[in-house]
Amino acid sequence: MAVTFILEFFIFAFFGWIIDTADRSRMARRFSPGGFFRAPICPIYGIGGLMLVFIFKYFSSLPFYSLIIFATLSVIFLEYFGGIFSEKVLMVRLWDYSKSKFNISGYIDAAHSFYWLVLVSVFYFYIFPSVLKFENILIVPKYFDLPALTVFFLIFAWFTIRKSPTRFLEFKDKVLDLSVSEYQHLVSDIKKYQKIKSDDARRALDERIRKRLKDTGARMKKRD
Repeated sequence: MAVTFILEFFIFAFFGWIIDTADRSRMARRFSPGGFFRAPICPIYGIGGLMLVFIFKYFSSLPFYSLIIFATLSVIFLEYFGGIFSEKVLMVRLWDYSKSKFNISGYIDAAHSFYWLVLVSVFYFYIFPSVLKFENILIVPKYFDLPALTVFFLIFAWFTIRKSPTRFLEFKDKVLDLSVSEYQHLVSDIKKYQKIKSDDARRALDERIRKRLKDTGARMKKRD
């Protein structure tokens, strides 16, 4: 069953990336990829999708309207604690609703909570039945579960640590004040800076990195 959950996680995370990218691009009025990773996945959507499957399976005795409200509230709580996790652990604020009306700490707001209600309803009526069919069709021997889970968590942890800004930045404050898109460009520039040999190219990149970090409360670590 673990292999099934892992596959579902990546499917939900991919479609979540599409939703997040569309929302960010709409607000920025240009293509703005979502997510913390370069890969087209948003893990919080993967977790949220699995959580909805669990709720719709094991609380199916509830009336459908109560089930949808319960599931929506669960997703809203996930978004709230996901925002705290990204800020306190990843040290990057992956979303910020502080300029929206009726927001709580910038992690959740009324508008996005309504969007979650709509998405949860769509999931319940149109996606969840397909998920059940998928689980009935997919048969994986149980002895694959432990190795698959181990590899999954190791790879996920490695990618998360690899993208952590503490690897190449020194912080004055607790959070890197950059959008996800700006952070991705910063990481790309720093990796180029660490590899190139030309002094002129290094100086040019160093200047660009300094401009990106201006007013962020962080600076690039010196190489050993």
